[in-house]
Amino acid sequence: HGLERYVTLAGARPHGELPLWYSAADLFILLSSREGSPNVVLESLACGTPVVATGVGSIPDDPADPGFGLVLRERSAPAAASGVRKALASRWDRGRIRRAIESRSWCRTARRIASLVETTIEEHANGG
Repeated sequence: HGLERYVTLAGARPHGELPLWYSAADLFILLSSREGSPNVVLESLACGTPVVATGVGSIPDDPADPGFGLVLRERSAPAAASGVRKALASRWDRGRIRRAIESRSWCRTARRIASLVETTIEEHANGG
């Protein structure tokens, strides 16, 4: 699909190097067929790197803002090539991406999950 000059398959990298790789990349691409909530998407966004990913699991929740990346409607080579081309042609505000994700601390996430659990327990206790 003519993307060879744009793509680097770096293979497994030591954890300490990951922020350097994310920050150096123009895009982070995840073409999974199944996912839960992959940290790799948030790690990329936290480095200001836009994401192109398939819309599986909770992936559509993270780059939901169109300024953060693209969620592909299907997992196919043509869809991936089209998405990557579109993303490479887009202007991304990497600082905005990074700042938006920085607000998602582990503490804030834990509070949100605790609130969800409490609400669920209350609804169950009230017959809901």
